[in-house]
Amino acid sequence: MLRIIGGKYRRRQLKIPSSTTTRPTMDKIREAVFSSLNFDIANSVFLDLFAGSGAVGLEALSRGSSKVYMNELDRNVYKILLDNVRAIDEEKKVILSKMDYVQCLNSMKNNGVMLDIVYLDPPYRMKITKDILHYLHENNMLNPSALVILEALEVPEEIEGFELKTYKYGSKYIGKYRLIKE
Repeated sequence: MLRIIGGKYRRRQLKIPSSTTTRPTMDKIREAVFSSLNFDIANSVFLDLFAGSGAVGLEALSRGSSKVYMNELDRNVYKILLDNVRAIDEEKKVILSKMDYVQCLNSMKNNGVMLDIVYLDPPYRMKITKDILHYLHENNMLNPSALVILEALEVPEEIEGFELKTYKYGSKYIGKYRLIKE
């Protein structure tokens, strides 16, 4: 069972993809991450780049994000994501895309999107965090106090230009990156 943990839609059940290509973020990890975002989440622009069922993005919406972008490439998983978003009935605050993550970032850049919080939970075989953070920074897509959160199986790597705090929950690591102010 997958559910929204806190906020306006607390306890709302979500559909889960039957696909083996996704793995929903565990409740205890989402609870820890969103509890730590306490003051950052209200009125934020949030991106869940590898959205899966949408649990993370919908959690952000439930807790007060003003705009949530969610991207999912897999066609079958995207259908579940779409159902979950429609069930919340706040489609005006959610922007969905079904494309490769590079295309998604390019589209957002071309539309002048500025982000406050970015959640990255890519397939574990993909080692792309550094590339994504550099892309977001070089293209001025991050607001000055923006936070990028990475969910991974390995200790997140230090990335030049970003401050990193790492947390461990069971076998998962959460890395929180913030731009170093110059």
